[in-house]
Amino acid sequence: SPTQVIPITIPSGVTPGTFRLRIVGVFSSPLFPSIPPCPTTAINYGNVRDYTVTVLNPPVCATPPGQPFVLSLSSTLFTISGSFIAAASPLADKYLVVRTTSSTPPSAPVDGVEYTAGGSALGGVVVSYGPATSFTVTGLPDNTPYWFWVYSVNSMCTGGPKYRTISPLTANISTQACAVSGIKTVGPTGDYTTIAGAISSINALGMAGNVVLEIQPTYTGETLPINIGSIQCAGPGRRLTIRPQAAMTLTANVASPMISMNGARYVTIDGRVGSTGSTSALTIINNSTSATQNTSAIQFVNDASDNIVKFVNLRGANTSTVGGVVFFGTTTGTTGSDNNLIDSCDIRDATGGFPYNCVYATGTTGKENSGNTISNCNIANFYAAFTQNCGIYIALGNKEWNITGNRIFQTTTRTYSSSQIIRGIWITNTTSGVGFNINNNIIGHNSETGTGVMDLSTTSSTSFRAISYSGAAADPISNIQGNLIRSISMNGTSGILYGIEVTAGKVNIGTTTGNTIGATTGNGSITRTMSSDGSIAFRGITTFAALPGVVNIANNTIGSVTLQGSSAFVGAGFYGIEATGTASTTITNNLIGSLSTANSIQSSTVSSGTQTLWGIYASIANTTYTDPIIADNTIANITQAGTGSFSYNVGIVYQGSANAIVRNNTIRNLSANNTNTTFGGIVG
Repeated sequence: SPTQVIPITIPSGVTPGTFRLRIVGVFSSPLFPSIPPCPTTAINYGNVRDYTVTVLNPPVCATPPGQPFVLSLSSTLFTISGSFIAAASPLADKYLVVRTTSSTPPSAPVDGVEYTAGGSALGGVVVSYGPATSFTVTGLPDNTPYWFWVYSVNSMCTGGPKYRTISPLTANISTQACAVSGIKTVGPTGDYTTIAGAISSINALGMAGNVVLEIQPTYTGETLPINIGSIQCAGPGRRLTIRPQAAMTLTANVASPMISMNGARYVTIDGRVGSTGSTSALTIINNSTSATQNTSAIQFVNDASDNIVKFVNLRGANTSTVGGVVFFGTTTGTTGSDNNLIDSCDIRDATGGFPYNCVYATGTTGKENSGNTISNCNIANFYAAFTQNCGIYIALGNKEWNITGNRIFQTTTRTYSSSQIIRGIWITNTTSGVGFNINNNIIGHNSETGTGVMDLSTTSSTSFRAISYSGAAADPISNIQGNLIRSISMNGTSGILYGIEVTAGKVNIGTTTGNTIGATTGNGSITRTMSSDGSIAFRGITTFAALPGVVNIANNTIGSVTLQGSSAFVGAGFYGIEATGTASTTITNNLIGSLSTANSIQSSTVSSGTQTLWGIYASIANTTYTDPIIADNTIANITQAGTGSFSYNVGIVYQGSANAIVRNNTIRNLSANNTNTTFGGIVG
């Protein structure tokens, strides 16, 4: 039978003496089936042997008589390995290795003290403390010199450890220097033939400075996805930029990302020739209509951080409700994908079809994707006739994003055939979603130039929500500021057109820069045509968040809204601002209608249908926090054209169980076509 070596640890504090050691050998048929003398049944048996063990007092520690010798060192970019020959007989039982950054020896180790590997001590860093005669140090900066000092130690004795401090073994070496910088070309006659090959080579040699990979016009593509991971020596002053030499289109049809930022850091994809001007010369198209979640033009996963994608045309046709042309995913790392910037890009449909979402982000709770920015982009032609779709959709596992200065639109009429929800911007993370900034976006029109009308048509109860927010009721508070929602026409059965919707969390809406839903002057910036009588057709700003949520609605304008019924028997309802739920709520200094334009908000002529026009409607059931405040608002130039007995035109309605402070509001120029209309300034 094979020899077994089993270490036996003698507990500390054992009194020297003689002890019995019993060894039990057990044979088991499941381990050795059909091997004599093992039985074929599951029966354990074996033998027992007793031995006598004498425990003696350890000897008194003595200083080792000599140091080890021949210290050999080798290095790579960030790693140094070393080995040495043990001290001559009598051997030391351990060795202490200390690393320093200068040729000055460390302080002498102190007898009786055991040093911990990785800790700072003696004027350096302890590399190792033990019997091993080799070591490896990782995570060092490139091109940096280090000195290593090795001491013999006796510790398996009484009164130890004892160190030999005279003439420690020493040697020095530097980590290798990162070597690549400057402009390199990618293509048939370039420095590299593929992007993946270029990244692999740069990663092996490390970046000594900024590196630019210019894609030649003759570049023909490569195996996808192009995977970009963490690159050796990359940093804030050593970025990798990928850009075209001339206008070019990269096209594929793959159920995966075309480019995967998989742990990438400090990478820029710049669609401009020479990284100058504002014209995009790079288009990336994934024509796949796969429902695989990460089918995309580009994805960010596994702590991909500090990357930039700018002036790139990104196209996709992903048919997953949780996918997108640009996809942010989960992480196996430690922080999530953070501080990435998507700027001045054109993100929309591919020749192969329409994406359900243009941008989609999921993440890992506790390691949220955070600090990411989508700015100054065109977000267009997200579409599915029968299921939900969205321009920018940020879901669970994300927080503190900035969505600013984007244009969200449809270039042609979209027809929907089922009860579904279409959203321009959707934030939904009630677990950890805080600190979002949704500012200065334009939602509407049918082009990036801000012309034409976004035309939505439905044969069912489809609703459109320009901005929808559902976050965690925690700080930092989120902001929805300075957005323009306008030039939208929606024709359908009973679905609602929402400007801004908040269902949970802490949010400031317009408190620093007001949002405009419709327009301050003129008529019909937003039109909603209904074919189901009595339904609410339009909600400008609506919130039904719960405690401990906070919603502050201020300085917003809701005007130039026209409501129509498909016949004289169909009424269409209007809420300018609607606040229900239990969250702490303030509604101040908003304009519902117009100060100068007559019929700014107007309903259709309806002879018998129900048609309700309410400037502000609130019903807050909050008795714990501050009373809701409705103050300093102006409601003006709202026209009720209904002639039936169920026609209403009311400035402010409050029906909550919490006491409300309603003060200093101006309500004027509410009009109707006949005496059947029920009027009210403030109704409670």
